[in-house]
Amino acid sequence: PMSATSTDSIVMNCPGVSGEPPSSTLMPLPDAPRTQFLIAHHMDAQAIHEGTLGARAKARLEASEDYEDLMLLREFDRAGLVRGAVVCSVAEALAYVRELDEGGAWAG
Repeated sequence: PMSATSTDSIVMNCPGVSGEPPSSTLMPLPDAPRTQFLIAHHMDAQAIHEGTLGARAKARLEASEDYEDLMLLREFDRAGLVRGAVVCSVAEALAYVRELDEGGAWAG
């Protein structure tokens, strides 16, 4: 999970891999507002799915032009949870998301 610590960084709380202990890594927050929104609210999307997010918070998210992408991200996140799967690093994942934003691949 990620949590916003300021306007220019996020803390990545990464579970241990191959028996390594969990770690926290301070990563720069991407510049694109859409990417910031998706990062800041990806756990809220899970709470919406579970029915545990408050009505006002849910309504604010639903009003966002990026709401559908947020819920799609939640689906991808849940589908990608496979124990023992080999995945890229957090830095590589953020770089990939930045490339998508810069290239307009998510524009709809």
